[in-house]
Amino acid sequence: MTDPKIVTFANEVPGLQAVADGKIDAFLCSQPVGAGAIADGKPLRQLDKVAFFTQKTGYVDRGLTLAPGPFLDRVDAVIRDLHSQGKLKALSIQFFKTDYATPAAAFNSRRSTRRFRRAPPGLADGVMATRISRPWRRSLRSRLVAYFVLLSAVTILAVGGVVYVRATTT
Repeated sequence: MTDPKIVTFANEVPGLQAVADGKIDAFLCSQPVGAGAIADGKPLRQLDKVAFFTQKTGYVDRGLTLAPGPFLDRVDAVIRDLHSQGKLKALSIQFFKTDYATPAAAFNSRRSTRRFRRAPPGLADGVMATRISRPWRRSLRSRLVAYFVLLSAVTILAVGGVVYVRATTT
């Protein structure tokens, strides 16, 4: 194919429907979703060779009000346990007729989560900086309250300083 027209979709389902309706010629999606659409009777054909592969993963919101490190450590421990027992492989084969769990076990996704446990640059332990900066990494409501408290403190100091200077000068 030369000069293909690229069309994007919010997720795989409308893209597959566009192929089934003849609006586009082809659509790349994950194998389980495409196989499911074919099983549902959509007039689609799966490629003979895999065109791309993606690990199905979960995500952790950076705006968590709780520390994500311990949560991620627990999730990792549970996943490791399920892998070692062979349960994830068995579930993958049962529901998808393919072992997606074994290649996923080799995939190291923890590199992106290490930043949650690192001390800020320039500080040995980062404890005080973490306590001070913690409100700024939380939800919007927490940040707004923190901004209000900070602004109030600055205003009180400024007004107090002006009143003191005026009261002590003759």
